[in-house]
Amino acid sequence: MLSDINHKHKKLKKEERKPLNKKILSSLITTLLIISILAFPAPYVSADENDDLIFKLSLDEGPIGVTVTVSGNTTQEINSTYPVYIYWCTSANYPGAPGMEGYGVEPEGKLLETVEEPIEGTTDEYEVDITVPHVSSPDTYYIVAWQDLDGDGYVQTSEWDSETFDVVAGIYPDEGNVGDEVVVGGWTITTGGLVEVYWENQSPENKLGEAYAKADKSFTVTVTVPETVNGTYSIIVIDERSGDLVFVEEFDLMPEITLSPETALQKDTITVEGTGFAGEQEITLSMYNTTAAGTIDWEVTLTTDPETVETDANGSFTCTFKVPAKDDDKDVIEGDYTIEAVDEDGNSATASLTIGAAITLSPEEGPAGTVVTITGRGWKQMAG
Repeated sequence: MLSDINHKHKKLKKEERKPLNKKILSSLITTLLIISILAFPAPYVSADENDDLIFKLSLDEGPIGVTVTVSGNTTQEINSTYPVYIYWCTSANYPGAPGMEGYGVEPEGKLLETVEEPIEGTTDEYEVDITVPHVSSPDTYYIVAWQDLDGDGYVQTSEWDSETFDVVAGIYPDEGNVGDEVVVGGWTITTGGLVEVYWENQSPENKLGEAYAKADKSFTVTVTVPETVNGTYSIIVIDERSGDLVFVEEFDLMPEITLSPETALQKDTITVEGTGFAGEQEITLSMYNTTAAGTIDWEVTLTTDPETVETDANGSFTCTFKVPAKDDDKDVIEGDYTIEAVDEDGNSATASLTIGAAITLSPEEGPAGTVVTITGRGWKQMAG
């Protein structure tokens, strides 16, 4: 009798367990499905660019070390809370790259600049200079601007913009004047090797500068255009250890004149310095102004000191002239004028001269607390 009861109890317990096992199994399956869904991220939702965040690059191609001016507009006032970050990115890690686009992506790349102040007189415009960093090879890179509007640290729609920049081996600029700086950059042959830069030929006196390459063979060096006559010259880059030529680029040297002072009154003495003209040639100096249409309205050949102005062997000269008060009994009125210097070969350069009231500062620079004397000339006396 007792065995029959036990047998029935076991049978009952076995039958009661069947639906319980099914419930556990069902719950387990549901849990595993939820875990598997969470294990795979949802597809990215594209974060659209704000096309005005970068509206201009001063350059879109150049060597390592060159300066690029980035300009743009924001939708949020620029300050220390909402700065504009400028990043240097590759095609694989800029916010629009495959697998990078979308919400929840932190900005990557190299942070070049943080802009916390807008252009003076504005609240949402900026302009900042960046330097192209060392990279291991010539390629197309991305300059990225990002303003974190909601402060979450992630790239969102309308928070970012990008422009491409091609890094190449070469020089910038490829034309200019005596004394200008030229950035030379690229990739040498020897890892960490010394790079030498020459003007026109490899004579020791024509060496412009040198720099050591990085471990990735990239290098940059800034050189100064020497004083010489106008023309097209070669900038030569040599790997010092191997003696091999890295590259040669042409540079056009242009004539230039400078005036001191640039604002004056009638009968004042102006000093003119010129460079980059043909060597040992006479210079003719003239002064003129133009109409609104750009045609010459009035012109006069200037009397100089010395009377005959001649360039030296390097195409340079210095002379003075007095600002004319009259020409053919006509008063030289206040306004903006152009001073032009021309050599016998027709090489010319111009500079602007303003005739009118001016102020001068002495000294023109100094630390905080410096006492500055302000002198005014040519101003009209106020009545009263």
